[in-house]
Amino acid sequence: MSARGQARPVSAALRRVFDGYFSGVRKACSAPVADEEAIHRFRVGLRRARYVHRAFASVLAHMELARTGPARAGPARAGLAPRHAARIRACIAETGAGRDAQVQVAWLHARIAARGEGPLRRGLARAAAEIAAAAPDALPGAAGMERLGRRVRRIARKIDRRLADGERTGSAPAVGAVLATLLPREMARFDARFRHGLEDGGTAALHRARLAAKRLRYVLEAMRAMGVRGTGRAVRRLVRFQDQFGRVNDAAVLSERVRGCAGDAAAAWARAACAVTDDSAGDRGRDAVAAQRIAVQEWIAAARWIATVRDRAARAAIRHWSGPGRAALRADLDALAAQVGAPMAARADARADAPVDTPVEGGIAIDRRAASAPGAAAANGTRAGAGRGVAGDGPGGGDGRPRPGHGAASGTSPEASASPGGEPPWTQTWPMSVAPSSMRSAGERSD
Repeated sequence: MSARGQARPVSAALRRVFDGYFSGVRKACSAPVADEEAIHRFRVGLRRARYVHRAFASVLAHMELARTGPARAGPARAGLAPRHAARIRACIAETGAGRDAQVQVAWLHARIAARGEGPLRRGLARAAAEIAAAAPDALPGAAGMERLGRRVRRIARKIDRRLADGERTGSAPAVGAVLATLLPREMARFDARFRHGLEDGGTAALHRARLAAKRLRYVLEAMRAMGVRGTGRAVRRLVRFQDQFGRVNDAAVLSERVRGCAGDAAAAWARAACAVTDDSAGDRGRDAVAAQRIAVQEWIAAARWIATVRDRAARAAIRHWSGPGRAALRADLDALAAQVGAPMAARADARADAPVDTPVEGGIAIDRRAASAPGAAAANGTRAGAGRGVAGDGPGGGDGRPRPGHGAASGTSPEASASPGGEPPWTQTWPMSVAPSSMRSAGERSD
């Protein structure tokens, strides 16, 4: 990145990034509803906007505080940024069930042809037919997509207006300074989820690691749009990480759905069998019960096979990313952090061997037990006590409400609340009086 690009206000760079996201989303909204790729582009564009918005949320909050002053920047104003992300998430959720059904049907059809005749093939065909029948009802339709398009345009205008305010008032920090602190924080977040997912091995932990990889990838792509060179190798490795663990998650979700269908079929078979007696039922009734029993066997065969596919994909992905894949990705991310000028100490903190269950908030790994120990707030300085209620002695407290005499409620400016180490104010964990609970990091919620 050139010196001129590093000195540019981050608000101007983010306006360009978000404009690219939302323009693609608007085009997808105007495409025919039957176009599966349009639904995919709609969801991907919104996910990019949401993840990047959340990654830069602390910068946006700093700009708002610097523009309005702490007296006016109460929870309602500081909460604008997370509300934008929540609205984007709601738009994504409206197309989630329909898109999931499309992906599952395509997954099943790609594997039915390779199966020979038998209960497994018939079970997979049953699953594909049932999911395909429910897919059209799960999609929003032409009127629904038009409504989502209007909602997206409103969100885009609000985000652009907020960024324009920061650019006009000069409250936006420089791109180079923001990226030098943002990238280590995102690396720390991904590394914590990465290690936890590989060591846990469960579907939920691997899914959270995949979401963290997706967020880091979108941040790197936004950095590339801002003029940072050399992001390609790391992005390609993160795409491969997403693809491999995405196959695990797709199979896990489909396995649960097919298991549910198998349970429903078994219950229907049991009710029919109880209603049929040798004396009252004729051959037609007994044949219907026998057909239901065969259907249950086919559903069970399909559910077991899909679970086997899931387990096999998970073992292969964990084996790759526990060895050479992990080392190569770490080397690429380290080189990128060095390029944007991230301090060596920050990169070391991002890879500290903290316990895998230690959450990473605002770039700082917080040990819950240490934070709750007596005197922890005093030992950790401003960062340990600041917001999110991680320590009961912090300004936000454990109940999520502001305490008198702390943070913005007492008139302290964001610059004055910086840590003794002179860290930029947008890297701080904001007091709860400035950032309400809705402003918590993406690590506290999964998508």
